[in-house]
Amino acid sequence: MYDITLVFDTYIRSLVSEIETAKEKSEHYARSLEEKVQERTRQLEEMSHTDPLTGLLNVRHFENIITTALYSAQRRSEPVTLIYIDIDDFKTINDMYGHQRGDEVLRLVANAIKSVARAEDITVRYGGDEFCMLLSNLRAEQAQELIISRLEHTMTKTLEHVSLSIGIAQTGPEAYIDAFTLINLADKNMYSTKASHKTDKQEPKL
Repeated sequence: MYDITLVFDTYIRSLVSEIETAKEKSEHYARSLEEKVQERTRQLEEMSHTDPLTGLLNVRHFENIITTALYSAQRRSEPVTLIYIDIDDFKTINDMYGHQRGDEVLRLVANAIKSVARAEDITVRYGGDEFCMLLSNLRAEQAQELIISRLEHTMTKTLEHVSLSIGIAQTGPEAYIDAFTLINLADKNMYSTKASHKTDKQEPKL
């Protein structure tokens, strides 16, 4: 009887140990699965906000981002500046050199924009060959000196024969306009700049 009891106790302990081990494995698997789901969800959310070609934010949530930035600026009585950027004669680049080269130009312009942006700035691919930069607590004249001049200098080193038309619009700190109006104003100023450029009849050299 003693031997039977000992064997039975040993069996029970072994069975309990196996159950606890299986439980730990199950809990570990559940945690691992939850972490993978959270990471995948984060990746999907990031993809939904990011332009896959350039790595900049896409236009989908841009107006909401500007609205949030404007609310924050109003609370602190700070200016907000929007830079609207368009690649000159981009259709000609695509037609002459192909869409693959056109995509490369878009990536290089996006990289130039990212390289001159501050950590707090928001950079967006707004359309096919159009980009925007949202600059918090920066006036238009400061943006011209600190951002645009550096962007133009960077462009001369990376894409010497590609030019940009750039428009600037500022709101605050005295009075503020809404996000839609700010975008349209910067867009209008960009087209004024484009109209003032002398049309270069020579073929782009890429």
